[in-house]
Amino acid sequence: MGFSNRVVETSQTRREEQQRPLSVSEIERDTVSAVTHPFRKAVEARDEAAIEASLADDVVFTSPVAFKPYPGKPITAAILRAVMRVFEDFRYIREIADSEGRDHALIFEATVAGKKITGCDFLHLDDDGLIDDFMVMLRPLSGATVLAEAIGAQSDRIQSEAIEAGQRVGAKA
Repeated sequence: MGFSNRVVETSQTRREEQQRPLSVSEIERDTVSAVTHPFRKAVEARDEAAIEASLADDVVFTSPVAFKPYPGKPITAAILRAVMRVFEDFRYIREIADSEGRDHALIFEATVAGKKITGCDFLHLDDDGLIDDFMVMLRPLSGATVLAEAIGAQSDRIQSEAIEAGQRVGAKA
């Protein structure tokens, strides 16, 4: 499928195009515009409060560079804030959602310490539309290694932010 060089579009041409099947790129474009998840919008706006608000209290975060998943909103939000601090030139390049809108794959590109990476945020939504399962995958391995080092350098800050947030939640209960 190529680009058209038509300058003038006739009603006959429009009718023919309306009858042809949609291409995969047209379907993806239409799906993205219809289902863009609030989490994506929050990340693109760098809105930390909105990012945290999109997480369920019992969210489980599976890191691309750690074996054990991280359970809970305080630690997940702290990790996401750290990632925002180390990612440069971050942008989502595609969003894919299931027909029910409960599962999303947000494909992104970013740079960490000069190393270009491509990754995917896999999100599952609970009955309230909040993220209850969040898994990230990255490539290449050298990019994941650089990210692990950058996040590792912030581990004390991540832990203290998570503890403070957990104490705030406990005080409200």
